[in-house]
Amino acid sequence: MNIGDNLDEAMRARGIESQVALGKLSGVPQPTIARILKGNTPDIGTAKKLADALQVSITWLIDRTGNGPNSSIRDQKTPLSDEAELLIQCVRLLDGSGPEIAQMFASHARLLVLAAHLKGIHDADVDRDLLIEEQKLTAHIDETRGHHAKRDRKNR
Repeated sequence: MNIGDNLDEAMRARGIESQVALGKLSGVPQPTIARILKGNTPDIGTAKKLADALQVSITWLIDRTGNGPNSSIRDQKTPLSDEAELLIQCVRLLDGSGPEIAQMFASHARLLVLAAHLKGIHDADVDRDLLIEEQKLTAHIDETRGHHAKRDRKNR
């Protein structure tokens, strides 16, 4: 099953009868939902919005691991937070993306470990630096995806 099948199943399980209704509930535009239902893979932010609206874990929506529509993740304690599940999914998506991205991800992971050690210290400079590093990672991933897309179109 692909993400479109999972999305369709979760919509039916939650009684959401249309793409427009899901769009209003999630904040994701209906045309984007239509593309996902046809099998296109959304970005992580879009998948997170849909998972939240459908009350399923993001990992279930993407690859059917984690809490699906038959388990109410909002009513029970889960071993991982939504943020932790999102991080795991990011790692899965980055796995095999090449040494450059892996190296950048490892660098950012070290920053997250540092942030965890500094958790007790509320320092605006650290928060700002982490946000800047996160933005750099996101921009690099987007740029890399663009290069891959151009290469793939060129090779067709």
